[in-house]
Formats: sequence, structure tokens, C-alpha cells
Amino acid sequence: MAADSIRAFSNPTYNYYRLTKDFGLLKAGTIFFHDPDDNVYGSIAQGYLKNCWIPDGNCENGLCGGTVILHYRFVDTEWFEKVERTPVAVMESLSQGHYEMDVHADGTWTITKFGGYS
Repeated sequence: MAADSIRAFSNPTYNYYRLTKDFGLLKAGTIFFHDPDDNVYGSIAQGYLKNCWIPDGNCENGLCGGTVILHYRFVDTEWFEKVERTPVAVMESLSQGHYEMDVHADGTWTITKFGGYS
């Protein structure tokens, strides 16, 4: 069964990839996750790449999480680079503002944005 759309870096069981160039409506920096078990939308053998919600739960460039699905082989092109689930990778994906981060026992986390930047 396909995974539900997720926030970038929120699930430790997935690999995450950053788009390195603008791609249609998507801007460079958009984060995708690899779901190797999806055989409905993706390849039976390799799964798919699906864009994530940004870490604070908002849309990426006006596109909701899970609305762009690409074949996993795109990671072998110059269009994607693998990113690690580190605080630095998460912080690079956030817009300016004040955030609260909750870390859960299962290794996932939730980031909530509060108001504008000041």
C-alpha cells in the first residue's frame, strides 16, 4: 500500500531526495521521499518518488504534498541529490520564522511554525 503524503524528513524509514533544478512548477530544493513499496503509482520493482509537505506542514511552491509522483530512476539523474535526515537538512527547507519542534519516541518529529519572522 502506498504511504500517505508525509512531511519532509518526518519518517526515519524513508530516503529523501532534493530536487537540484527547477522542474516545471517545482522549484530547486523541493524534497521528495522514496516509497519502495508502492506498486500502484510507481514501479513494481522500485517504487516511486513523491513530493513531501515542507517540514512545517505547508505546501511546497503551492503544491500540496503527494501531488507529484516520479519514477524512482530519477534519483540516478542530475535532477536529484540524496539528503540526510539531519537538523541542518530540515532547517535548510524552512522559510524564515519561529518554530516549535516536537520529537516523538518513534524517531519522527513535528515542526509547527508560529507567525511571521521578527
